[in-house]
Amino acid sequence: MATVAGCFTRRETRATAAELVAGLLLEVDTRNCWTLGQALGHPGPHRLQHLLSRARFDHDRAGKEIVRLVAGELVGRRCLVVSCLGGWYLSDPSRLSDRAVVMGSQKKRPVRLTTQDREELVRVTTTGVRGASMIMRARVLLALDTSVGEVDSKEAIATRLGVCGETLRLVAKRFAETGGDVHATIARKKRDLPPVPSPVTGEVEARLIAMACSQPPSGYARWSLRLLEKHVALVEDIPDLDHSTIGRVLKKRNCALT
Repeated sequence: MATVAGCFTRRETRATAAELVAGLLLEVDTRNCWTLGQALGHPGPHRLQHLLSRARFDHDRAGKEIVRLVAGELVGRRCLVVSCLGGWYLSDPSRLSDRAVVMGSQKKRPVRLTTQDREELVRVTTTGVRGASMIMRARVLLALDTSVGEVDSKEAIATRLGVCGETLRLVAKRFAETGGDVHATIARKKRDLPPVPSPVTGEVEARLIAMACSQPPSGYARWSLRLLEKHVALVEDIPDLDHSTIGRVLKKRNCALT
């Protein structure tokens, strides 16, 4: 642990790094800043995220030292990989080297495309008019394809495509969940539940406009949105609507409260 502490000059950074190492050794299903922060009792992932993204220290040296320390502790356990400082590292210390670093999605969810799939994705990225998200996911699949040889590192692919590493992971995960269906992977994901119908129907709009155009109650010179909200709550056949929803309905119908 002393070798890891020597990589950090600030006391706060050393303490957070020690917590990171302790979190990596915990028995958790998924190791990321959210799960580790929760397991360590942090109010959120921000402390660990700051360490990995903004704190100033020798990232390469600290990453290797932390990996060697954690991997040594995980020998004999059922854990296969350790996630640390943006890379995935084999947990066998004898195999820890510069070549032992592989991307998590390539290790857990490798992307292997057929010739037909590659041709279809190339057409998506080069011809026709399609959404930017669909084109981006198609380019990610082509970059992660292992059938044409060894792919670049996670950082290199993310930099070349102008995306973040989390996008690469999500696309690879979706490709695995769809059973290797490239069309389902690049297409917009269908929502599991149908959209909730709006309580404002045509009849409700007509009732609101009629109420807004009627005489205001005694003691008031004109209707206001808050006043309409109170009176709508008193009418049984009109659903309860807040003042902002009532204002949008009136604005949609060009009805001004005067």
